[in-house]
Amino acid sequence: MKRFFGIPVAELEGRNFGLDLFRCTAVLLVLTSHTLLGFLNTESLRAFTFYLGSAGVDLFFVLSGFLIGTILIRIHNRETVTTLSSIKGFWVRRWFRTLPNYLLVFVIYILFFKFYSLYIPYHKLPLYLTFLQNAFIHNEWFYGVAWSLSVEEWFYLLFPLVLLLAQHFFLKSKMRIVVISVFCFLTACLLLRIMVSLSTHHEWDDGFRKQMPLRLDSIAIGVLAAVIKFYYQDFWLNNKNKLVIAGTCLLTVLTAEMYHSLLKNNTIYGNLFMNTVYFTLFSLALAMLLPFVHGIRLRQFKYLRYSITYISLISYSIYLIHPLFSYLVSHYLGGRLGAWWLMGILWVCVFISSSLIYNLFEKRITALRGRFAEAKEAAPVLS
Repeated sequence: MKRFFGIPVAELEGRNFGLDLFRCTAVLLVLTSHTLLGFLNTESLRAFTFYLGSAGVDLFFVLSGFLIGTILIRIHNRETVTTLSSIKGFWVRRWFRTLPNYLLVFVIYILFFKFYSLYIPYHKLPLYLTFLQNAFIHNEWFYGVAWSLSVEEWFYLLFPLVLLLAQHFFLKSKMRIVVISVFCFLTACLLLRIMVSLSTHHEWDDGFRKQMPLRLDSIAIGVLAAVIKFYYQDFWLNNKNKLVIAGTCLLTVLTAEMYHSLLKNNTIYGNLFMNTVYFTLFSLALAMLLPFVHGIRLRQFKYLRYSITYISLISYSIYLIHPLFSYLVSHYLGGRLGAWWLMGILWVCVFISSSLIYNLFEKRITALRGRFAEAKEAAPVLS
């Protein structure tokens, strides 16, 4: 077998399986959550499925921070002084990876909403093109999943600039420059969440979880994990079992707190802990899983391994396109079939369309980035 669903097997074998598993888990959590929420009536189950989606997005944030942090640290350590020219290359490669798919699906959403006579916020479309649609409260169904892309893109832009600024004060210590940059984001975002929580009464999901300026620190925590792996590799390797246990315990406590808050209020209002420190601790708990996950290898069960890796590869397309199929399946088949049949059909449609987008568009566009920004050093897996 030389190919697996159009992907060369050699390409699948050359990736870090643990990180692929992390990303695969993230997208399946989001897909499961958004699928089941439309079919469940029990509040306790709806609360749990909502939590799954929230956790899946945070997995994406932490993993993204870890991967881009690894790239930036390599760039940062490659030169005596990190220059804007080096950062420009990083931006070009990132934007070739994220923007084409984002814009393609953005156009698909506009055409889809127009065809089905759904509400299109035309006055906000320019904000989607600048990733400012959720600079404040985000409650639009149109291209709703794009809120997390806004967080990612602004972090890609801002973090290297902070890094460039920090090196003027800590020029002699490469590691300190990166750590200071990370803690700038951790401190600023936490203080912003505290200020907003004390001065307003926003609903937790749209008012705190999805506001771009309040969530940049989740990606910064992933960068912090990259710092530990790069500069403290012995600690990374020798403590992975302790860290995964501690991270799992912390996740359990935070999950119980969130679940309790949801069941108590049916939504989360006015909870200072949930509005502020929860996000920091949840991302930190996920980052504590990374040393263990990074070392996972699956030598046997090659079809299972290839399937997980393949889902990881098409996860970006899955994430962007799946809400449209949720609407289509519900619109045409809702009430005619059972919930599990609807869910199965939805998933099949999502995976087929995402595979087509990845193989016919995303992969080809991403391959062009080398013409505009040469990778002087091999990028890490899943870059």
